[in-house]
Amino acid sequence: MNIEQAYQIAKVDYESCRYSIERHNFFLHVLEEMHKAFGHQIETIKDSVEHEIEKKTNIMKNSKKTIDDVEMNIREFSLLVLATLDKKIWISQRIDHGKDYYMHYQVTGGHKKLDETFEMCAIREAKEEADIDVTTMDFVDSHEGTEPNTNGEWIAVDFRSFLRDYKLTNTLQLYSSKIVEVLNERFKKNKRKRANGDRNLKKKLKTVNDESVEKGDENLEKSKSSDESGIEESIDGDENITQHETDF
Repeated sequence: MNIEQAYQIAKVDYESCRYSIERHNFFLHVLEEMHKAFGHQIETIKDSVEHEIEKKTNIMKNSKKTIDDVEMNIREFSLLVLATLDKKIWISQRIDHGKDYYMHYQVTGGHKKLDETFEMCAIREAKEEADIDVTTMDFVDSHEGTEPNTNGEWIAVDFRSFLRDYKLTNTLQLYSSKIVEVLNERFKKNKRKRANGDRNLKKKLKTVNDESVEKGDENLEKSKSSDESGIEESIDGDENITQHETDF
């Protein structure tokens, strides 16, 4: 028996026992009223009814524990809005008509495993569902509830039309303003980062060009010094020749 089957059985048992206990308690009340009114002996049947109530109560407790454990894990899920540098959002449409939110659009996400953080869950689901490796993310908000996970092909849509033109799942609609706020801040950070990178690149290129000019000037000075030295040496040599000619 898997977890889903155990969960469904526990829900049926819980409701069945709850109804049975209500009926048995009503029956006990009737017996006590009959005893008061007519003096009927009810001890034997009362003990039997109370024993049945105790048994049903224990089943209810166990069923409730199973339900709570499963629902706690189901509520632990992560959604991740995947945004590109050119302000496009990755979404997919729910195409299983037998599931909740049929024909709604959703982002990547799914149930969190017991040994995962919410960030780890978001990264894993993005890789599993859209084959995208996530390196950085920004927190939007926390929410209690369930989110379906059946989807069609993933598509990239313009950021401006993401919330305006697509019928999104409830969680995305609920936190749409915060999602826009976080995405806009991320886009601004990326723009500033690119601008700083461009400025740093220009500074490096300017430094390289300046160094090249300085080296070129230095080489030119060396070349001029070398030429002047050669001329001076030639002049000295001419003086020597003249001196020798005079000696003759």
